[in-house]
Formats: sequence, structure tokens, C-alpha cells
Amino acid sequence: QQPTVLGVQEARLDQKTYMDENCAGYKSVGVGRTDGKNAGEFMAIYYLDDAVKLEKWGTFWLSETPDTPSVGWDASTYRTATWALFTHYKSGRKFFYVNTHIDHVGQVARDEGVSLLMKRIETLSGGRPVILTGDFNSEPESSVVAHVQKDGVLRDAKSIAAQRSGTDWSFSDFGRIPEAERPLLDYIFVSGDIEAVRYEVLPDTFDGGYVSDHAPVMAVVKIAK
Repeated sequence: QQPTVLGVQEARLDQKTYMDENCAGYKSVGVGRTDGKNAGEFMAIYYLDDAVKLEKWGTFWLSETPDTPSVGWDASTYRTATWALFTHYKSGRKFFYVNTHIDHVGQVARDEGVSLLMKRIETLSGGRPVILTGDFNSEPESSVVAHVQKDGVLRDAKSIAAQRSGTDWSFSDFGRIPEAERPLLDYIFVSGDIEAVRYEVLPDTFDGGYVSDHAPVMAVVKIAK
């Protein structure tokens, strides 16, 4: 698919190292969520180095102490968001990209985590176009997804895309969940100055094997001039 930017969740250090070594043309940013270095899973951002310039980046924890490794509220484990400010070489436009993974157990952690996420996006983006991706562990009708979109700042790319294809679900648990019961948990949200040209849930299998317990979600977007 060769996306310009790509967010991964739950990447262990060995998996991230493999991607760093084998995804030609890409660079990455991110830290392990347990210690802010290499321990624990990465919510890494990959970017096509000849398409965009990385201006700055950072990570914060979805917790009461977001600037240090920590477990927030009633969360089951460490949860983080990785952000990056990019300049698109061809157009010269800057955009703000965030990649996250919301807790799957604690409802308080889910609600408070999204509140923190939205506040940080407002502060760090500087009013620039925003793309937010992640595993939100929540279905479209949930309070979590509604919270992300409640002020109309961000919109679900699927709901506004001119073209849509692929499945209505993104989580199969390596095919263990019957297809009729599989939920959509993964999202791409964009700010109002970004147009979603195309949205697609890609297959969760490749060459006969599962690429993940989740299917990749993709969007082609256009930043307004």
C-alpha cells in the first residue's frame, strides 16, 4: 500500500526492529510504553522519508501523569499516544498525526484517556490539520467514539469518505471470532480541513496467513489548500 504515514499498535521491540530493517524508505518514531524507552509495546509511527519531513514528535501516557510512564485510572496496563508534526514535501503543508491505543477494560480510563487525548491534540497541533489513528477498543456507537467526535473537531474518515470498501469489521482475533460477530475497533479520524477521498479495511490475511489479530484500516486523504 505504501502509505505516507502509518500507525502501529502493540508492536514489541523485536517486531518494530524487524519493520525498521525491512520497510525500505520508511523511518519511525516511538517508545516502549512500559519505560519510555524499549520495554513494552510501541505505538509507533512510520513515515515515508521522501514524502514527508519529520519536524518533531513525542509520546504521552493516557494517565493522570501523562509525561512519565504510568498506568492511568482503572486501565489494565500502560496506554500511550505517539504524535508527530510533519511537512508534506510536495505541497509544503504541515499536518499533525497522532497514533494511540485505548484501554480495553477500564471505562474511566477510556473516557479520561480520550479527554486527555483531545486536550493534547488541541495544544500540540497548533491549529494544523489533524489525523488521529488507533485501536480504540470501541465500536462505532460507543461513548468513546462519540467523545472523539463530540465537538465536530474530528470526524470518522469512514463516515465521510467518498469511496468505501472492505469489511465492516476490523477485529477477527486471528479468525477466531465468527465473521458476523466481528467488531470495528480501529479508526482514522480527521479534522475538518481534511477530506477523506477513500476508506478501506484491508484483508487481515496475506499469502494464506494472518498479518495480525486486527485488519489494517486505510484512508486516502486530501488536505485542503
